Amino acid sequence: MPGVGRNSARGDPFWQTDVRISRTFRLKRTRIELLGEIFNLANHRNWIGHNGNMRSTAQFGRPTAAAGAREIQLGVRVEY
Repeated sequence: MPGVGRNSARGDPFWQTDVRISRTFRLKRTRIELLGEIFNLANHRNWIGHNGNMRSTAQFGRPTAAAGAREIQLGVRVEY
C-alpha cells in the first residue's frame, strides 16, 4: 500500500500479570494441594482487535474487542 511502511501499524501494548499460589498438605498417604490462580491481576484493559477497513474512515484503526478482565480460579488437587 503506498505511503504505509511495512509493520508500521502497531497495536496497543499488552499488559498482563498472572499469579499462582499453592499449599500442599499431607494426611497419612494422601496429598492435598489447595491452589489459587489470578489472571490479569491488575485488571488492565488489553485491546486485541482493530478495525482494518480503510473505507471506514471514522472507525479505521480503532479497537474492536478487549481481552478478558481479571479472572480468579480456585482448585483442589488430591493424590492418593
